[in-house]
Amino acid sequence: MKDKRLLFAIISFLALGFYLAAISGCGTNSSGSATLSSITISPTVATVEAGTTEVFSATGTYSDSTTAALTPTWSVSGSIGTISSIGLNGLFTATTAGSGSVTATCSGKSASASVTVTGSSLTTITTIEISPSTATKRVSQSQTLVATAKNSSGTSISFTPAWSISGDTIGVLTSSGAVATLSASALGTATISCSASSITGTAFLTCEGYVFEVTAEADTYVDAASSSTAYGTSLSLKGGRTTSQTYEAYIKFNLAAVTPAITTVESAVLNIYATSATGTVNLKRVTTTWNGNTTWNTKPTLGTLITTNSFASGASTVDITSTEAQYWLDNTLSNFGLAIEDDSTDTGSVTFVSTNDATVDSRRPKLKIEYR
Repeated sequence: MKDKRLLFAIISFLALGFYLAAISGCGTNSSGSATLSSITISPTVATVEAGTTEVFSATGTYSDSTTAALTPTWSVSGSIGTISSIGLNGLFTATTAGSGSVTATCSGKSASASVTVTGSSLTTITTIEISPSTATKRVSQSQTLVATAKNSSGTSISFTPAWSISGDTIGVLTSSGAVATLSASALGTATISCSASSITGTAFLTCEGYVFEVTAEADTYVDAASSSTAYGTSLSLKGGRTTSQTYEAYIKFNLAAVTPAITTVESAVLNIYATSATGTVNLKRVTTTWNGNTTWNTKPTLGTLITTNSFASGASTVDITSTEAQYWLDNTLSNFGLAIEDDSTDTGSVTFVSTNDATVDSRRPKLKIEYR
């Protein structure tokens, strides 16, 4: 047993001797008979991602042509990171994207490695997405676009975007950070771009047709219980049926006042502001003339049912169909307007603001038309 312990001690001593012979601090080599002639550093070129590390080592060549690993003084230039001594090595920690060098210095000799620090993949933009990617608007409408920058893992990251518009001059683009708004003013198609760090995302916007909201040029209502009374100057209108009374309301819009002139109606929506509403009522086409002096006794004839609708208190809309408005425009049918009357299957009525009430313009009866 003692012989084995002695053998182990001898081997350990020899190994330590070989190790010490292979390394040196600075100045002479381990034998003390040769001086340091030059230093080499490894690696000589490195590309390091910000937030990660790289290990460098230095080897000395001595005047007797021997070499040994060194424990030099390490330094960094270029404000790209920091370095610390870890045993025989220098541990470089990359902090800021850019170019610089890592230098090992020993006994007046030095060697440098060229280092490039790249942005962290966690903060590097790989894609920019704009939502919506495609949209179609009318002249005078606006479209909001939101840009999102993502890294290689698909995670959204903060960025400073630059917005631009190219193609047809369809409107004005304004932006605030990652949000942009296009206010359409002309027909055509444009590409909206959002760029940052040489990455660009795009969206495509088309402006086709127009949208126009026209206020009723005339309206009134009649009351079966007051059959000879005219309500042409009333500030509110009534249509439908309660348990004891029946009303009909009439509304007319002048499409000739719309500019640019309408060629093809694509949608037509009636907007009213209801002060009270219950059940359902019918919306019908009016087929004969009426005016502010019309009473229940002289009320106009009603034609085709356009729709049955239930209104809610406040702003309400009902689609009168593009076909109905197109008839008026083409003079296929005379434009005597619309009527709101009772639905014979339900006790329903609606009271709503008249065009005579200009207190809040948006509450007056209006027809919103999208057209070409």
